[in-house]
Amino acid sequence: VRQGSRGWVTAQGGALPGACAAAVSSHVYVEIEAGLLASIPGGMDPISSVAVDDNVLFGVTPTPDSIIERGGGGVGIGAKAGGTTLLDWSLQSRRVSLNPLDVHMKWRLTPSWTPSPPPVYVSQYLTGVGTAYGGITIELQRSETPTHSVEDAWAIPLQVRILHVAPWFMKMWWHALLLEVDGVAVAMEAVPKSLAQASVELQRVARSYMHMAPSTDREAPGVAELFVHLPAGAASARLSVPFDKAFLHVDEYMPDANHGFDIEGAMVTVELLHTPAQGRAMHEQNW
Repeated sequence: VRQGSRGWVTAQGGALPGACAAAVSSHVYVEIEAGLLASIPGGMDPISSVAVDDNVLFGVTPTPDSIIERGGGGVGIGAKAGGTTLLDWSLQSRRVSLNPLDVHMKWRLTPSWTPSPPPVYVSQYLTGVGTAYGGITIELQRSETPTHSVEDAWAIPLQVRILHVAPWFMKMWWHALLLEVDGVAVAMEAVPKSLAQASVELQRVARSYMHMAPSTDREAPGVAELFVHLPAGAASARLSVPFDKAFLHVDEYMPDANHGFDIEGAMVTVELLHTPAQGRAMHEQNW
């Protein structure tokens, strides 16, 4: 976002020179909420490609290669169902080496629209005191109170993928990894079926993926990859793991010892299932 302007350009104002050589596919997506499309003056058709990327309210250049409509549940797509619209630019379908991709967005009118909050907030922080021991905690918080009934608590769960890479001098105690759902500690193989049954029953849920790789001193970082399922009725979840700090040589400290070390955050991906059928299919597949 440029100073003094509501529009935006590609990150750091630079064009993308080409696709990722290691990726199966490379795309640039711009998500447009249904509320923004609904605020277009004149009631233009929100499913029309002309209305989505070039209208009296705003314009996006260059023209996207395709437009993807994602419903928010119910019948219909795009703004008609409270979903979102994705503008898609494929880096592999174009010769970006000759014509680098540089996406611009420009407002033509001031919109009467307020962005909706994200469905899930994610935060990560360090715990403990001193320089020898500590812990890392990742918290997920829904932005609004769930409205799903107890009987249908499995209808729309959350699929959470977490990738955390810790520097070698943080000796993570992966065996002590703790998962809490709404304050209730559960095993990694289980989550509560519903909030009402959390204290009396744990329904087993198979982990789709879980991989831990301990660090090697001065050679390789510690890596944790998790894929867990959370019930629809859950309002929050917390993952925490303790660690020890390895003994460092004086030359391995930062020039300013008071500054400490910069620890990168985890990469968290949350997949929202929009329909009860999707949730039940996922539940049956896990069993």
